[in-house]
Amino acid sequence: MKKTKNKNYLLKLVYTAFLSALSVALNAVEINIVIAKITFSYIPIFLAGSLLGPISGILVGFIGDSLGFLLSPQGIYYPVFTISSALMGLIVGIVFKYTNLKETVKIVASFILIFLICTISINSTAIYYLYIAGSKAFDVYLLSRLATQAPILIVNTLLAITIYYPLKYKVLPLTGYKGIIKV
Repeated sequence: MKKTKNKNYLLKLVYTAFLSALSVALNAVEINIVIAKITFSYIPIFLAGSLLGPISGILVGFIGDSLGFLLSPQGIYYPVFTISSALMGLIVGIVFKYTNLKETVKIVASFILIFLICTISINSTAIYYLYIAGSKAFDVYLLSRLATQAPILIVNTLLAITIYYPLKYKVLPLTGYKGIIKV
């Protein structure tokens, strides 16, 4: 029993480190479209929170954003964005660990909560006060941000669904990882 538990902790540590590195790398990748830029940095954070739990989700979000900024700075460093990224991992981890919903519903609920709390509330407010305040009313900015971020929410949700199931049911069982344990 103890050997299996230690192996599970070691695998969790390795997966957290891997997803943190992936998050750092994906922070530098973006696809610019006419109305917005699509980034894939949510995906490792989502995978950490959903497959490894809330603490791993927080760590991947925090490390991915912090090191991602150091290696590929885009604007000024503002810790609110790092906190928001860590909060994304926490939200996903809580939804997956403490709810009894079907997995697809958990994925969709996680991304909707991330969208409302992190993207629209925290990040939009931070961007507004850093770059836009004084040139446009907040409500006008928020409406335009909703319009540009909603398609990105859909893309990230579909991508997460596509990646989550094969990873959880095909890849992780090969390593012996037992997944997050419900309390």
